[in-house]
Amino acid sequence: MRSRAPNVVAAVSVAKAAVASAASVVKAAVASVANVAKAVVVKDVVSAANVVKGRAPRRDDASARAAMTQPVAVASVAMRNQRRPLA
Repeated sequence: MRSRAPNVVAAVSVAKAAVASAASVVKAAVASVANVAKAVVVKDVVSAANVVKGRAPRRDDASARAAMTQPVAVASVAMRNQRRPLA
């Protein structure tokens, strides 16, 4: 009987190692699937953002220039009003 006990202990330790190995394989597979899902979601979000950006109205050069010079025009009018009296 004593000769069988070490064999049983060895078989149990081999079974434990196999279960641990299988668990790590499953864990790696789940992590891999999660990473693929994350990549797909990120790709879809970026793609949707690009679509929204592409549909945004674009300003032509004239309106861009007008928008850039508007603060200068406001400052110019304010300075002119300070130089000359209103009444």
